[in-house]
Amino acid sequence: MKRKRSSTSMSSREIRAYQSTALGDLLQTGDYSDLVIICGGVRYKVHKAIVCPQSRFFKAACDSGFMIQEAQTNEINLADDDHLAVHSMIEFLYRRTYTAQGAERATRRLHSGTDTRSYTSPAALIQPWPRRVALDASINPYPNLRLHISVYVLAEKYGISGLKALAVDKFESRSESDYTHQEFYGTNGAEHFIQVLREAYTSTIEADRPLRDAVVRIIKGKRELFEKEEMKAFLKETTLAYDLIMSGAMDAPVDVIQNGGYVGPNVIYPQGGY
Repeated sequence: MKRKRSSTSMSSREIRAYQSTALGDLLQTGDYSDLVIICGGVRYKVHKAIVCPQSRFFKAACDSGFMIQEAQTNEINLADDDHLAVHSMIEFLYRRTYTAQGAERATRRLHSGTDTRSYTSPAALIQPWPRRVALDASINPYPNLRLHISVYVLAEKYGISGLKALAVDKFESRSESDYTHQEFYGTNGAEHFIQVLREAYTSTIEADRPLRDAVVRIIKGKRELFEKEEMKAFLKETTLAYDLIMSGAMDAPVDVIQNGGYVGPNVIYPQGGY
C-alpha cells in the first residue's frame, strides 16, 4: 500500500526550489556580504560561503590570502576580464544559471549614462529581460554566442566546472538556433557564424576539449559551410580538420573503419576515392 505523503513534507524538487528562493533573497538584499568583486565599474557585494565552494580561484584567494591587498580589503578586482562574462558568472554562482539577455541589457543601461543607481548587490543587475537581445547585429554579430565563449573562458580561469558545462550547453543550443536564422545577421551571416565558431575553437588550449568538441558537433552535417572560404581557412590553419575526421571515425560503423574507409564530415567514402 502506497503511503500518503504528509501535507507538511516536501519533495526533493520543492526543497531545491526553496533553497534557490532562499539564495535569491540573500542575493537580492546583499545582507551579510563579506566579499566585493569589482569589474566594469560595478561592485558586486557577494558572500564567501557561496562563491568559494564553487570556485577554486575564489577559495584560494580567500583561504590563503595569496593576494595580500585583496585579503586585507576583502575586495577582488577583475579589471582584465570581460564584464558581461563576470556578470553572468556571478549570476550563476547564486542561481545555477545565467541569461545572456540580462547581462546585455544591464550593461547597456550602465554604460549609456541613463542609469545612475548604485548597485549594492548582484541581484540589482540580474532581472528577467525579453528573450531577444536588442543589438545592432551588423556591429556585433552573434552577441550571445560570443558571451557564452567568454563565460566558458572565465569559468576555466576561475575553476568553476559547473559554469563551463553550462556555457558549452548554451553555446551549442544557441548555435543551432542562430544557424537557422542567419538572415537576422545580414547577408554575411554564414561568414560571421564561421568566425564565431573559430573564436570558440581557438579560445582554449588543445587539451581543453568541451568547447572544441561542441564546435565539431555544430559543424558536422552543415555541408554548405564547407563551401565558404572562411571555413577552408579554418580547416587549414587549425586542427579542426583532424578533429572532424576523428569524430566521424568514432561515429562510423566498425566494419567500415576496419575495411579502411575514409570518414569525412557526416559522410563516409569507400577506399579508393569518390
